[in-house]
Amino acid sequence: DVLNSCCLSLIFILIQNPFMINNCGLQLSYLSIVGVVVVYPSCIQRFNRKNLIKNNIKMYLEKNTGHIFDYRYVLNISDGISKIYEWFLKGVVCGLSVYLVTLPVVINNFYELKLLSIVLNVFIIPTVGFLIVMIIISLFSSFINMRLAYILSGSVNVLFSLYEKIGQICDAVNINNVIIGYKGTYFVLGYYFVLFYVIEKYIKKNTIFDNKNNVYINSLEKILSVILVSILIVYINSEANLKVTMLDVGQGDCSCIITPNKKVVLIDCGSSDVKDLFKYRVERFLKYKGESTIDYVFLSHMDEDHISGIMELLSRKNSKINLKNIVISKWCIYGENYDTLITLAKKRNVNIIYFKEKPPKEVLDLSRDRTSINESQLEEIAIWLAKSNTTKEEKLLF
Repeated sequence: DVLNSCCLSLIFILIQNPFMINNCGLQLSYLSIVGVVVVYPSCIQRFNRKNLIKNNIKMYLEKNTGHIFDYRYVLNISDGISKIYEWFLKGVVCGLSVYLVTLPVVINNFYELKLLSIVLNVFIIPTVGFLIVMIIISLFSSFINMRLAYILSGSVNVLFSLYEKIGQICDAVNINNVIIGYKGTYFVLGYYFVLFYVIEKYIKKNTIFDNKNNVYINSLEKILSVILVSILIVYINSEANLKVTMLDVGQGDCSCIITPNKKVVLIDCGSSDVKDLFKYRVERFLKYKGESTIDYVFLSHMDEDHISGIMELLSRKNSKINLKNIVISKWCIYGENYDTLITLAKKRNVNIIYFKEKPPKEVLDLSRDRTSINESQLEEIAIWLAKSNTTKEEKLLF
């Protein structure tokens, strides 16, 4: 059968390369098959109601007219509506089955959910069979007539382009993306246990769960419930800590602070040798942590290797990461980079916060020659730091 064939093919793949077990594409492919072959049949038997619309129309006509034979045209239309309804229901249930089975893998690899993917599956899954048939026909027709193969493969390309276009449109919708973050192995095991339990007890209605005298099943349910609650408590407590991470950005600087009250603070964000820094390093890190908002970015100065990532974020039209405040010192409000930063920030409605008092000369020269600072100068720097007025935003931060 299908499951044994899939298991056999998976064994052959892992014999050739055991590390493929960590491949996201392989995990999603085989779990999708599990969703279609195992979960979908159980769910469609539970929710499918054949001739539901037709029977309802018959009941309505009989109730209001007393006879039904004069309404055959209406009933023929109801047959068509019923078929469309069943096709739509199968697409929804099949898409939902695949979505539920692959959900943990998607979360732990992409750190976000695409809410509209269920809607897309309603239209894509029913056309996949046609797509596969057309690919096979195009392949074999190439041995007979290349022009015919070119025409057939063109129809396949049109369908692929349609898929891609629909995906791009849905990806641009802000409500489509929900950042979850990496959840780990315990989350995956707990999720599949709950999914299996719900399918067996509430969808398949397996009688083994209804037997109140089955001591083993009752004990197993209680033990697993305690384990799941314990994992949840440990996970919640682990999130309530201050976390500081130094990101690898090449020739540049970027540090991330996540406070116990879930405030996200970046100290600089730039690099002079890494392109698309924010997209491929900073954004993926924030998604991994389950964060979609940067509350504060502290910029030490306006050199490229300290601000290029923020410039990239502010320049993007459909960014999945929201930036609230940029904090800069008044002594570095000059230059082309500063002007560009302010212009982009205003377009994105990002608040700019300035340190109120200019630092002493020793602070300005500290990066040039740290050995020349004596105790009196250090005292002057400390006094300047102590005199810094705390704004309302800074009180919220700390």
